[in-house]
Amino acid sequence: MNENEAKTLIERFAEKQQGGHFACPRCGKMTMDAESVTRNALSRRATVHICDACGMQEALEDMMDSITPLTAWAIVSAPENWRMRRHYSAAAWAREQYTDRWNDCPYFRDMVERGEIPADYIGRRTVMIHAPIKGTVLLTEGYHFTVDDEEGRQYL
Repeated sequence: MNENEAKTLIERFAEKQQGGHFACPRCGKMTMDAESVTRNALSRRATVHICDACGMQEALEDMMDSITPLTAWAIVSAPENWRMRRHYSAAAWAREQYTDRWNDCPYFRDMVERGEIPADYIGRRTVMIHAPIKGTVLLTEGYHFTVDDEEGRQYL
């Protein structure tokens, strides 16, 4: 994910930040003021609230002329922890190594019958990623991520 895509993701998160209690999108820690999001620091890098410690860190970075890129923020590495979908451009999807799909086979059909996976998973693409808190996770297209290509548009 590049800086522009990261900024877009962070600003999409800012729209839902007012309606709930989330971890700090910059560091990933549960240090945000739960009573009112506006009691937290406003980031200098994106229009979003961050915890006070990260606000102080951004101020110090500005003084030292050393800015942490948005791509290093916790929300960018694991957006699903903030109930945000990952978004892949066609080129970024092509670079992913651990991709597959839920094939229409007896094993997955049995999982559907047992109620272990939704029936509409069948045929969708998947990707395995490493999330900082949860470890290795399997994400399913349309539920956890979208892809900007002809195949991906059917799930938007």
